[in-house]
This record gives sequence, structure tokens and C-alpha cells, in this order.
Amino acid sequence: MQMLEPIRTSGNGEAGGEEEIEVNFKDQKMINEFSNLNLKKIKLRKLIKAKSLELDDLVELENELLLGSFDDNVIDDDEQDQNGGDGNDL
Repeated sequence: MQMLEPIRTSGNGEAGGEEEIEVNFKDQKMINEFSNLNLKKIKLRKLIKAKSLELDDLVELENELLLGSFDDNVIDDDEQDQNGGDGNDL
């Protein structure tokens, strides 16, 4: 593996200057790992938000299906009452 030369920058991001900060290979590796983990965190937050919206939609759909099946039962009961039902008149 080819060794990279340390990057020297000043505190304000310009090359050269009063105070130089040396970034060696180990430091760069840690910076890259942090960056990768940060990107993963952002992606996971987006995924959580999407899954949360999907869950909300599914709960709403479930409620609609329950209401729809309740309406079907009420209609079926009304039809039975009109056709004589089971003979129980209370």
C-alpha cells in the first residue's frame, strides 16, 4: 500500500499559515469512519421516517377495512330483518 503524505492545513482551512495541523493516515482513517457512520445515521433516519409513514398508512387502511366490514355486517343484518331473519322478534 502506498503511504500518503500528511496533509498540513492551518486552522482556517488554508494551506500554510501560522498554526499547522498534521493529519496522518490514522487520523484520516478515523475521519472517514466518522463520515461513513454519519451518512449511515442519516440514511437510517430517512428509513425510519419512511417506515413510520408507511405504518400510519397501514393503520389507516386497517381502520377503513374494519369500518367497511362493520358496514357490511349492518347491511347483511338489515337484509335478514327484511327477509324474515331468524324469527326472533324482540
